[in-house]
Parts: sequence; structure tokens; C-alpha cells
Amino acid sequence: RDHLHALPSQGCHIRVSVGTGDLDFPIAISNAALWRMPELEVEQGSLQHQGFQGSLRLFLERVQREVEEAKARYPESAWKSFDLFLRRLEGVLAGDSGKLSLEVRDPSGLSHVDAGLSPELNAFERSVREDWSLGVDYPRPRQRSDAKSVARLVQKSSRIVALTGAGISVESGLTPFRSGDKGGAIWKEFDPRQMTVKNFNNDPEVRAAWWSLERKLHREISAAEPNPGHRFFGMLERRGKLHAVITQNIDSLHQKGGVSDRNMNELHGHMRTIICADQRTRLNPEVFGEGVCDYSAGGMDQVSDAAVPLCPKCTAPLRSETVMFEQAMPDGAVESAREAVIGADLLIVVGSTLIVAPANELPGEALRRNTPVVLVNFDETRYDDHVHVLVRQPAGKFFAEVADILSGPVLSDGEDTDEISQLPDSAPPEVSAWPVAASESSGDEQLYGDDDLC
Repeated sequence: RDHLHALPSQGCHIRVSVGTGDLDFPIAISNAALWRMPELEVEQGSLQHQGFQGSLRLFLERVQREVEEAKARYPESAWKSFDLFLRRLEGVLAGDSGKLSLEVRDPSGLSHVDAGLSPELNAFERSVREDWSLGVDYPRPRQRSDAKSVARLVQKSSRIVALTGAGISVESGLTPFRSGDKGGAIWKEFDPRQMTVKNFNNDPEVRAAWWSLERKLHREISAAEPNPGHRFFGMLERRGKLHAVITQNIDSLHQKGGVSDRNMNELHGHMRTIICADQRTRLNPEVFGEGVCDYSAGGMDQVSDAAVPLCPKCTAPLRSETVMFEQAMPDGAVESAREAVIGADLLIVVGSTLIVAPANELPGEALRRNTPVVLVNFDETRYDDHVHVLVRQPAGKFFAEVADILSGPVLSDGEDTDEISQLPDSAPPEVSAWPVAASESSGDEQLYGDDDLC
């Protein structure tokens, strides 16, 4: 396990074609790797095995033993499939079978096979989630918490990306989803576990509850005005410094605050239009019926007051173009967000719990590239020790102070001898403790945070 401290910078993907005469070649498969043998219809996932080092023959014999042990734990009615696999594997070991292939996808990059097997080798960049599972620890810069430090970073940057969650809109009067200073929370009134796209399409009671939630949100959003946090990014756009705003919010307050649509990436959609649930769109990929309707309304003000408003063309329920739980993100939105962060020279994260994937991986994309990250948030996150600036203040109040500083004389580095430390581009991430996969939360688990808009 100590060799993880010399972890390669990239993962590896290995493919080999193996014949009877190749079984004595050595191979090494790390426990972080997913391996499969398609002809035998067998595979093991990352961190689901102990890893292996030895000859290919010994590897297959170990697989044979483990399958035999697993067979004993199943009822006899399931043994047929085990026996079929074991006969095929015995044929390979006895040399009675033709070629078979071994594929290894290893995010650690530690797996390798003998050159005599003529392997096909490809390197790939690990995902942030794979960094987490491997225990990769991002650099820990000297950290600041003051407005002047943020102003200086903004002044130096020309491709600023913002990642925002529900916390940025609390000062505009919107109820947070998970918790709030006044005790109010959307998920105390509505059950998020029920608000799935499948339930909406199949359960009339859920549709009624979802529309009750939508109307509550619409009343608040209609009365809300952008606060200085929203307007700060509008100012950055006017100065030519804003590259993108990636938001988990559906309130359109960034646009009201001066950010143009071309710079917006609304991961969870928006409430500006109401459509028939049987209309297939980028924000409604899982339709109510056959996906044949094309009705849309301008907004919530144009629908009836019924508990569940129905489409005037086909009588299917209406819905907003927001992303419900268990619904896919808008096509291309996640990759576009990732590309924006990769191309940024400063990432500012505001008001997000950073619990739910894939948005919670975006700060890691910046940190692994040594891009400065500013985090303005009351909730603790996994990134708190790694960001360059960590602020525990209301976003509107803090960014109003930053804007005031930026409107004054140009800051020089010499004004503050305790300047934010900048890490060299070559600084590699460190590797901490051996990964424990069970400690990591999956996006599929739907851990509902206050930035989880439905």
C-alpha cells in the first residue's frame, strides 16, 4: 500500500489477447482496477477485490477458486450458471480453448502486464470521484478569508467561473431547501424522496404535491430581486472577466443580476417556461407518455389554478423545465460545466453544500489543476482545507465589499506582504490514507442538500 505515495498521474487502460502459450506471462492488477474477461463473461469492479501479482495462469486459478467458493453460498437452483463458467475456465487452463481477452481499467495507473503479451495501452485522466476513492489529497495552500484577497484574485483573472447553489439566493428572500437561519426549509414541508420524475409521471398524489411545491417556489421567485452576490457576477461580465456561471438554482436571479444567457449553465433547469409533460425536450427527457405533444406556456402565470394543471392539447399534466430527482441532467450541461472549470483561471463557489454529484466534483477539477478556488459558504465541505479563500459570511454582504474594493484604486501585490500563496503548476497532489470506498457517497444515493432543486 505504500506504493500509493508514488501514484502515477494518470490511469491506465490495458487490453491483451491471450492464447494457451501466454498463461505464464506475469501480470499485476491493482485493487483499484476494474478487470473483465468478456469471453468468460466475468469481471470485478474497482476496490471489490484484493489485487493480484503473478502469472496469468495463477490469476485464472485464483478466479476459479473464488467462483467455486461463491457457488457454495448460493442455492442449488443457481449452480447451473456457475458450473457453465467453471467448465469454460477449465478449458482455458487446460489449453482446450482459443484466444481470450483481458481488459483492465485502472484509475491508479499501477496495473501492468508483461510486454510479451503485446498489450494495447492507453492512459486516461482520472475523474475527481476516482481521486476521492484512491485517497488523493489536493494541495493545501495558505488560506485567506478577507474581501481584499478575493478582489486581488479577481483583478488578476480573466476567465472567472462561478458555481452557485441555493445559498446565494437566501438573501433575496428564497427559502433554503435544507436549513436556514430562521428555521425554514423546503424539505421540512415537502418530502424530497417522493419528488422523482418517475413518481411524477405515475402517481397523481406526487404530481399534486410537486405542483404545490412549484407554486410556493414561484411565489418566492416572482417577488425576489437579485442581491449583491448575483450582481457581482453581472459586474464581472461587464468587465469582460466572466467565463461562465454554473448554477444549481432555478430562480433566474443571475440573469436578473446582469449575467447573459450565453454565460449561464443551469444544471437543474429553470422555471421560466411551463411545458406539457409529454413533450420531449432537453430538460424533459423522460416524458409522461409517448412524447408526441408540443405544448408550452410562457410561464407559471399562464396556467390554471387546478391542483395539477393539464395540457390544453392532450390533457397530460403540465410541468416546468426543471430537473426532478432521478432525472438526467440536461444533455451536455455537465460536460460543458467541466470544460468551463478546466479553462478557468479562478473558480468562485457560492452557497452550495457540494454534496450531490456531479456538481460536487467541479471544485476538484479546479484544485487538481492548481486553479485558485474561493469558497463562500456556511456549510462545511470536503474542500474547505484546500481552497485559497474560505469565507463564512452571507454572500451578498461579502461580494458587496469585494465590489467596493474593485471600484477603488488598483490593488498591488505589495499592499499585502502576506499574499495568498500560489502553487507552481507542477505541484502534484499528495496521496493520503488507503481508500475506503464505503466512506464515499455516490450521486445515485441522492443526498439531498439545500442546493438540490427539483
